[in-house]
Amino acid sequence: MPYNPTNAPLDFGESLSATAEGLKKMDKPTLANLLKAAGPLLSYYFLSGLEMPNPDQLIEGRVELKAEVDRQKLRAQVGPIAPFLMAEKPPEAKTPKTPEEITVENDLKARGYVLDEITGNYLNPRIFNLDRLRNDPLLSYEFHDESGPVTCYFRLSFGRRLQEADRRMFEATGRHLIFNSSFRSNGKQWAINEDSTVHTKAQVGQSQHEAGLAADIQNWEEAQDYLKDEGVYGGKYKNLTTDRVHFDTRMG
Repeated sequence: MPYNPTNAPLDFGESLSATAEGLKKMDKPTLANLLKAAGPLLSYYFLSGLEMPNPDQLIEGRVELKAEVDRQKLRAQVGPIAPFLMAEKPPEAKTPKTPEEITVENDLKARGYVLDEITGNYLNPRIFNLDRLRNDPLLSYEFHDESGPVTCYFRLSFGRRLQEADRRMFEATGRHLIFNSSFRSNGKQWAINEDSTVHTKAQVGQSQHEAGLAADIQNWEEAQDYLKDEGVYGGKYKNLTTDRVHFDTRMG
């Protein structure tokens, strides 16, 4: 059973039913546009157990304000380890792209890489299942290390595994996972590839970091068994002898 920081049931009665009924009444073009824009956000309301926004709020653009209020309620309710329940892009994905980053994106598009609209990255469709990723939004997660709170960005399916490993490790040792890296934009992955001091690196558009499905963990030796138990592999459980800090869900 995956760790659910909200401990919320998966049946939300009247709130979910009312939203579903409202969606049924929409014409198909309106519904398609709504789900494209707000589908991941709706799924988070469903998972969290918070009262879901009604279709009128979504259409009129008031849902972001409601989501911000509900995020604060959730943080007060379950503590800082819970993810913010709203799909969002990391700061690096929001800043204007440099000419070099635009050139990188154009090259990826020319090679047939596909835009992942949730992260804003172009990904290799031979490596990533884009249909599956569309239903796995990116979230900000707040973890803790010796210096205090640390914000990392992961897809929901991966972030939950890290949360549970972090919780179990802290209960056993009193220490948290320490993150060196989480999500990366195409531009950041390109910059890493240009850095001659970095010896282990995936090509742009092919890194699990670019999909929000990988983490580099500084205290990997202590953490690796807790992570393996949650289906996250790295350290001695992965054949990356020069990159022991890298963890994702792929074995070997």
